Amino acid sequence: MGMNMVTNRFVFRTVELPKMPTPEYYLTAAPEMIAKAWSQAKSDLSGLISLTGLKISTPDFRSLAISARLRDAGGEGPGRLEFDIALFNFSVEMWVYYPYGAPGAESFGKATVPKEVEAYREFLTKLNGWSLGGKKLVTDKDLKGFNEEFPPKPPKPTVYKNYAEMAKKSKDDVAAFRAWAKKNPKAAKAFSDLDKSAKLAADDPGRQTALKGIDAALKDYYASF
Repeated sequence: MGMNMVTNRFVFRTVELPKMPTPEYYLTAAPEMIAKAWSQAKSDLSGLISLTGLKISTPDFRSLAISARLRDAGGEGPGRLEFDIALFNFSVEMWVYYPYGAPGAESFGKATVPKEVEAYREFLTKLNGWSLGGKKLVTDKDLKGFNEEFPPKPPKPTVYKNYAEMAKKSKDDVAAFRAWAKKNPKAAKAFSDLDKSAKLAADDPGRQTALKGIDAALKDYYASF
């Protein structure tokens, strides 16, 4: 895509697994605790799901509970299970993992990131409006940086049949046309000639020539969009 992608990730929910009195408790109590935290985590992400189409699959709660039992048996203690959301170059993903020791982090949710510039800008803008616990995947600084790297294209102007119609209907459009003309020598001269002929009669040849010149510049203006 040839641009700097925005990446970020943060933990948004945790479940602290207590030390169980016997190994068997990990297979009875722990899955229920993890399932409850999982349900809460999916609820946390409801807004993000609607924005991105994030597809979430359910982990094996029993397997995660067994991992807690093995961790405890190894002297680490059952530990803390973390849920995090990540924005990578080409995807948004939800991860579940024990931060230290086995098993490794695993993704249980994924949505594709747009690859085209304007679609990606829209995607970043939407994510910039979403936050969870005061944290954002796309900060104001991230969005500003992207827009500076790839400035949004200005909206196409209202098309008038000639300059006279523009001048009659919209001072703002005239101002935008003049601003553009300052960077275009031919159009700048057309405006100069138009201003110099302002006091001439409408049927004066000099005024007519100036109006033809500014109308030609107006066509170039529209063609620049």
